[in-house]
Amino acid sequence: MQSIRAKMILALVVPIVVLVPVAAITLSATTSTHHTSKAVQRSADILQSAQRLLVAAVDSETGVRGYVITSDPAFLQPYNAGTANFDAETATLRKALADDPANAARLEKIVTVELQWRSQISEPEIAAIRAGTVDAATARVHSGQGKMLKDQVRAADADLVTAERAIFDHRIAANDRAANRARVASLVGPLLVGLILLGLVLLLARNIARRLGEVSSGADALAAGDLTRRVGTAGRDEIARLGRAFDTMADRLEQTIKSDTRRREALQTAIERCSVWVARVADGDLTARISPDGDGEINRLYENLNGMVEELGAISSGVRERATEIAQASSGVLAAVSQHATTANQQSAAIAEIATTVSEVRMTAEQTAARAAEVATLAQGSAAAGDDGLTAVRSIIDGMGEIRSTLDTLAGTILDLSEQAAQINEIIATVGDLADQSNLLALNASIEAAKAGEQGRGFAVVAAEVRNLADQSKEATAAVRTILGEIQRATNAVVLATEAGARSAEERSGQAEHAGEVIAELTGVVHQAAQAVQVIAVSAHEQSVGMDQIALAMNEIRDASTSYAEGSAALQRSASSLDTVATALRELASRYRVEV
Repeated sequence: MQSIRAKMILALVVPIVVLVPVAAITLSATTSTHHTSKAVQRSADILQSAQRLLVAAVDSETGVRGYVITSDPAFLQPYNAGTANFDAETATLRKALADDPANAARLEKIVTVELQWRSQISEPEIAAIRAGTVDAATARVHSGQGKMLKDQVRAADADLVTAERAIFDHRIAANDRAANRARVASLVGPLLVGLILLGLVLLLARNIARRLGEVSSGADALAAGDLTRRVGTAGRDEIARLGRAFDTMADRLEQTIKSDTRRREALQTAIERCSVWVARVADGDLTARISPDGDGEINRLYENLNGMVEELGAISSGVRERATEIAQASSGVLAAVSQHATTANQQSAAIAEIATTVSEVRMTAEQTAARAAEVATLAQGSAAAGDDGLTAVRSIIDGMGEIRSTLDTLAGTILDLSEQAAQINEIIATVGDLADQSNLLALNASIEAAKAGEQGRGFAVVAAEVRNLADQSKEATAAVRTILGEIQRATNAVVLATEAGARSAEERSGQAEHAGEVIAELTGVVHQAAQAVQVIAVSAHEQSVGMDQIALAMNEIRDASTSYAEGSAALQRSASSLDTVATALRELASRYRVEV
């Protein structure tokens, strides 16, 4: 059979085929029972009609006899009723016995004898009684001819009843046999169909259960690890197709497990190689590389890891170079700031000397007013002092110019340092991005290791080490970013101090130029004092006022020089901090080896 459905249909069709003749037999028996029942009923009706026919004949005889004995017309009523009933029953029996010639002949014999009795006995007796000849009627009665005819009627009716009862009994027996056949067919037929159906169902269920048991045992063996177990595939029904599908699944599962075993071995080898590589990288060897020797995915992992370490090496080299440049720049800045501090100290000492000189000139101017006699000598001394002061002021102006130039140079150097710090910050951002990518790569590796199950546990350790390395890189990046922030803050402080020093130097330079002009004017006045003694008092007064202005200007110059010296000291401290930061950055970058 092609399918279980066809087998089940066959199991239903066979009982139906068996049920058809059983139903036909049952129908035939039922139909026969119906016909025999009708025949039995007809025989019963004939027997009852024959009985009524006899009763009608007896009633007619009794009525005639009573009329003859009593001459009472009332006794003719039973006669007339019996005669009418006899005729009616005769018509009924003739119709009922139309298909039974033997009994029809017996009926006709009864009718013939009855009519003979009427014509020869009853009607003549009735006529004699009506005519008043009672003796003639009585003689007829006593002759016994009427009794003889009625006995013949009774005998013929008895023959008819006997023959019909025999037919009735035969029909009863036939009806019983037909009913028995119908009962037997109605009982045996369904029982036989049920037995056949049960046998077919049991046979089909046994076949299906046996074959399904083979498939189930094969599945159990396969679940227990027996990949060589196969099931029977004979036949073309659904179970056979299921067996073939099971065998195909087992073959593919066996191939898949073999492939997974090979892949697990390759993955284990890759994990061991990655463990060695990660240990080298964790020790700071950024020259470590993994040569590709696995399948496509493992080779891509090797390439990504090699690319990550290569990028880390490039970043470490860049950080180291920038740290060296910063260290060199900070050393230059520190040397320049130290030189500027020395110059500021020297200028502060010169300004102090100038202030002392100005004080002495002021005292001289005051003494000039009191000592007019010594005007010429004091004028010459004042001229010489004025020349010295002019020279000192010019030296101060020149020193202020050098300070402003040095501050401009220092500002340019610090701006270059700030730009380099910005470049390092970009490098650090790149390192942070690379660390994030390493984290993502480690996460993907962890997911793949989780998919691999127990065999991927070692690979998960490698992924965790890669993640730790990425976290260390991020922490180093954060430390470098913090150091660069300190560098930028120190640089900004240096720039602000330099700008303030430049502005102060420019202001003090203007004041020094103003003081130089005053001293020049004072010198001219002193030279003219020898020739203009008459205006000594006025000139002395003006000289006193000018010296007050000079003293005030020199005090301001001294304050500016002090502020510049303090700014130079702050700049020196910032440069020293920058050099320390550069050294720390260089030491941090030197943790990794990037050259073979």
